[in-house]
Amino acid sequence: MGKHGFLWSISCILIFILALVRFGEGVDILIFADGVSIHRSLLDGSQHHILPLNHIQKAKFVEFDPQSKQIYWSDVQTREIWRTDMCGEEQQRVYTVNATAYTYFISLALDYDARKIYWTNTGYDTIERLNFDGSGHVEIVSEQIGSPKDLEIDIDNGFLYWLDGGTRPKIERCKLDGSGRTLIFDLRDQYPSALALDVEGQTLFWNDGNDQSVWLGNTDGTGKRQLASSTVHSFPNMIGISVLDGYLYWESLVNKRIERMAKSGSPSEVEIVVKGVKDVVEVKAVKVDSSDIQCAPGAPTNIRVNDVTNTSVILTWTAGYNWGTSQRFRIDLNTSLGWRPVVSSILSSEQQQDYSRKVTDLDPNRDYQIRIKACNSAKGCNKDKFDEVLAFKTKGYPDLPTGIRVVKVSNSSAEVEFSAESMNIQQDVIINILNEADLSSIEVLLTLSSTEGTQRAEIRSLQPKTEYSVTLKVCNIFGCNPKQTTPLTFVTEGVPEKPEMFKVTNKTSDSVTLTWRVTSGSMHRLHLAENNGNWSLLYSNTVGEGLQDFTYRGLEEEGVYSFRLSVCNVYGCNSQSVLTLTLSGHDVDSGGGDRGAGFLTGQQLLIIIIVGVVVGVFILIVCLILIIKCAVRNKLTKDDYMHVRGRKPAHV
Repeated sequence: MGKHGFLWSISCILIFILALVRFGEGVDILIFADGVSIHRSLLDGSQHHILPLNHIQKAKFVEFDPQSKQIYWSDVQTREIWRTDMCGEEQQRVYTVNATAYTYFISLALDYDARKIYWTNTGYDTIERLNFDGSGHVEIVSEQIGSPKDLEIDIDNGFLYWLDGGTRPKIERCKLDGSGRTLIFDLRDQYPSALALDVEGQTLFWNDGNDQSVWLGNTDGTGKRQLASSTVHSFPNMIGISVLDGYLYWESLVNKRIERMAKSGSPSEVEIVVKGVKDVVEVKAVKVDSSDIQCAPGAPTNIRVNDVTNTSVILTWTAGYNWGTSQRFRIDLNTSLGWRPVVSSILSSEQQQDYSRKVTDLDPNRDYQIRIKACNSAKGCNKDKFDEVLAFKTKGYPDLPTGIRVVKVSNSSAEVEFSAESMNIQQDVIINILNEADLSSIEVLLTLSSTEGTQRAEIRSLQPKTEYSVTLKVCNIFGCNPKQTTPLTFVTEGVPEKPEMFKVTNKTSDSVTLTWRVTSGSMHRLHLAENNGNWSLLYSNTVGEGLQDFTYRGLEEEGVYSFRLSVCNVYGCNSQSVLTLTLSGHDVDSGGGDRGAGFLTGQQLLIIIIVGVVVGVFILIVCLILIIKCAVRNKLTKDDYMHVRGRKPAHV
């Protein structure tokens, strides 16, 4: 091996050793409860996480097992003991107390060497014990105990310490089997609520709620003294104290935070470690490996399958807890070959909680199972047991065509353009053309063996100047899509409309001026037929919209002149506009079509007749009203006369 090869090998070995050291590096953390959650953070309050746990109603007292790296807590509402790993993934109920109205947890202590759990029951004023597996429940202390509160255990020396907060407060201890009970400190002049044990220094710490101070003393009952008075800091009713290295940690229920100070000498200041935690009730400071607090992301939740087609599906989900690190998502499908990733890496965003992704290239008419994994670089992906697995089936029939247009419209045909879904099987497109006037329809079947690109279908045998609507349906060997496309309307081409006006606007003894109005550009042709003879072309022009006129000269005193206006386009002519003038001497009589100026048209005559009838009916009604009024007045006059004379006349 050469010099460079040797140096490379040494470098690799050093890197590996450094990685192992780094992986097993110790780190100090805080574990605490707030009643509804279990928290953990570093000692400086950073990397503060709430464990993703369930079934917690009122969690208070926490403990840590350094062997199994598990957190224990008591739920004083359900009277249960629970445990979980550092990531909250393996939550287990350890023991349910034979609950009565008097059963109440105050504190926990763990003998992780003997695998036993100790707790205080202030309902019966006892100290009890059971095995880690929930068996072997016994009472070890039950006599002459007032109100056992805080438990502390010295596994190496085999002692159990507790704070009795009854009418005569004191600190006692016994062996782990309950024997050898001894009074350590008589605290009758104090009001303690929390106790902590420094096993290495064989020192006990407690608080006095009377003067809001912190005290210490040796485990043999000597060296009792005040560590810090209220002049250093106000120490109100403390619930839990924890010792780690050179500091005491406790929770300030009033200030909603976790604080610390030096455990020896004469501490002069208090540091705030974690703040803004509502109802924090107990804190435990412990040492762990850095790898123990590295967790895989929480599994995504609220996974939904949307917009299932024959070849695709849209998934939506909400990101789980990411433990303050970046994560990515992986979408897996369960097929005959097992779970396989179909979308391997979807990066998450700190500002985003809800995600959506379309999965394509699925087979039609097939059952699938799908899951979404959350992964990070530290621990990989979330455990399978936390996955939400959803089942769905792709559609067998095709999706509806898109991009539908009607192009190349003529007076008798049109082309329908659309895009069909890309599939590897044959599909049929059914095009329905509905005549909106008489509701007759035409169906065209188009068979597609390949759906690449735009498709077109020609529709024939249409009527000119007619409104149609077109809809499309699609089928394949798995069936027909039950829906159809939204109707698209179009109008076929045809001959132009009849001009909206064609009349005589000026007439002299030997000429006549004809005027007409058109609404669209077309070719105009004006023909003349004299005395019912043949038609001859007078005028031809291609013009746009608006008024057009033509003056014909050469009228004779007597004769019949017929003028025909034809409006034409490439599809034909509309020749319905005919104007006839009958001349007799100096009179002009209109024989048909539109009338000129100074002549009454048929429409004008009809209006005159209707007006006359209405006026006549009105006069008749007025006459009837007058007759009735006269008759009534005549009757009243006769009655008045009879009243005055007082007798009936012989003859009226």
